[in-house]
Amino acid sequence: MTKKILLMQKIENTSRISKNIKTFEQGKSFYIEDIKITPFMIDHSAFDSYMFLIEAEGKKILHTGDFRNHGFRGKGLEKILDKFVGNIDLLISEGTVLNRNNRKNMTEYELSQKAKEILREYKYIFIIVASTNFDRLAAFSSEIPRGKYLLCDSYQKNLLDVIVKDTKKFTSLYQFSKVLVYNKNLDEKINKYGFCMFVRLGNYSHKKFMEKYKNEKTVVIYSMWKGYLENEKNKDFLKDFEYKELHTSGHADFSALKIVLKKTNPKKIIPIHTENPEGFKEIYNNNVLILPNDKEVIII
Repeated sequence: MTKKILLMQKIENTSRISKNIKTFEQGKSFYIEDIKITPFMIDHSAFDSYMFLIEAEGKKILHTGDFRNHGFRGKGLEKILDKFVGNIDLLISEGTVLNRNNRKNMTEYELSQKAKEILREYKYIFIIVASTNFDRLAAFSSEIPRGKYLLCDSYQKNLLDVIVKDTKKFTSLYQFSKVLVYNKNLDEKINKYGFCMFVRLGNYSHKKFMEKYKNEKTVVIYSMWKGYLENEKNKDFLKDFEYKELHTSGHADFSALKIVLKKTNPKKIIPIHTENPEGFKEIYNNNVLILPNDKEVIII
């Protein structure tokens, strides 16, 4: 799935994505020489994310990647750890939230309920959200009021269509049947009945359309990391618009990190993706915390 998404994104930008990317399947082990690697799909704001169980020479390493348990698919975390992982020798874990004050994140379901109120309060709504945060897109889509149009551009719609096609056999979460690609023929109806539109931060064709609806009936929902708004160009994108922040992290909060540490009981921990690696001691100080330098070899 990730390969398909990346190749589609190549149309939108100039990044070089190889069509020869080798893929793997959820739960199916593969080998690099004598190292066994088993990928497990995990809940994260980026769709099709995985943690990896790495086994060799009688040792077990769990690399969490970016993960969380407060999304729609978060219940699977404990099942994976109990059934397939167990005790490990080394945990390589993200710790993004360890430098933040919030100890517990709002769930995607709670976010969708808050969104419901805003979507009913305003007639014209622009939703700034990452084009590949499909759980968030699903959260908003599921709460669109009856009679109100849900719009996006063709790039976003093509991404949604790929997700629907590849997931409909497994889950009903990603249903985007209400989403329409905007065209001028819709103007009369959307002006009359109202709409919600997915837009991308910094996309000035979107900004040009937004300018037509700069009035008291309009609101922008900002559903991304707050730090992006420190950029002056991004601030300008929202200039003169009323906007409401409605976001929850794509990363593990303290409760999720505690679950992983308790379930796997690692002998050693290497923190990654964090500005506060020592924060792991606050959660579970029975383990040996390793803070390696670049190119340092760690023997387990």
